[in-house]
Amino acid sequence: MGKSALDLQFDYGKLAAYGLNVKQVSDAIKVAMDGLIIGEQQTAVERMYYRLNMQHEDEPSMSELMDLFIINQRGEPVALRSVAEFVMRPGDADIKHYAGRRTVTVYAEIDRQLTDVSTINNRLSEYVRDYQRTHTIPSVSFFQGGEIEQQQQSMGDITIAFVTCLLLSFMVLVALFNSYSQPLIVLAVLPFGMVGVFMAFAIQGLPLSFLAIVGVLGLVGVLLNNSVVMVHTLNTGKRKIDDEAIVRRAVTRFRPIVITSLTTLVGLVPAAYGLGGEDPLVTPMVMAMVWGVMFGTVVSLLMLPCIFAINQDIRAKLFNTVDDNTTQLPQENS
Repeated sequence: MGKSALDLQFDYGKLAAYGLNVKQVSDAIKVAMDGLIIGEQQTAVERMYYRLNMQHEDEPSMSELMDLFIINQRGEPVALRSVAEFVMRPGDADIKHYAGRRTVTVYAEIDRQLTDVSTINNRLSEYVRDYQRTHTIPSVSFFQGGEIEQQQQSMGDITIAFVTCLLLSFMVLVALFNSYSQPLIVLAVLPFGMVGVFMAFAIQGLPLSFLAIVGVLGLVGVLLNNSVVMVHTLNTGKRKIDDEAIVRRAVTRFRPIVITSLTTLVGLVPAAYGLGGEDPLVTPMVMAMVWGVMFGTVVSLLMLPCIFAINQDIRAKLFNTVDDNTTQLPQENS
């Protein structure tokens, strides 16, 4: 705890009646207590400043401050004690600065059962922005830090990680299928899975937090597994692939993909909905994976064969040929 501090509690009604405002009073107190630099002179060795100061017999005292008179807009002297009350309080142990300016830091604990960091900071930013439209305070700036600052930095990092993940996955799929179009078919399941995550969070009224985004990133590998299996199966068989062959081959992968997805969901759903215990840090991440797997499975089974058929039709019209990267492999029984 630092030295005692003196707070002035203004009576704004009296300020208006005497023709004063807070800035006039603050400037007068600053001149009385600390002085005001009114000029300077540069010598050969140093720069000298001229300070206008109130004459004190000793150090400035409380009685001198209480007896201070301020000249209002009408040229009338007004006693400071007439428009403000003096309250002593324990001072701060130290003075904090940010970018060279004195700051006041406000801390708060968040009830994560009711809201999240992003929602609070967004509403606070809107409030400050609306307030600044009608109130001009040039000497005061507003900065949001703490967890929101760390999240913004982490979001930049996770964006780089996500793009890197997509590029590496695309390169591996190009080498696997010996094609540039079919890897895009496999990756097409990702946006649909993410839309499913966003819809599920919106319907349940859950905030899409940073940890949920991390869960979406982890979802990429899970979604690509089923898609790779489906596209590989559609490529397997005779060289000519018609719509009937696509349907027949897609049906053979129905049971393996559904069973794989169900076993994944059985392990994730209890953690997502807190069956047996809940962890607010893990829940959003697992929740994103649960709904992403559900929507991704539907897309892999129903939409992926359709996209594959469209791709075959486009290739046939553009190149007057069928996909040449299919191979003759034994049929699998599933």
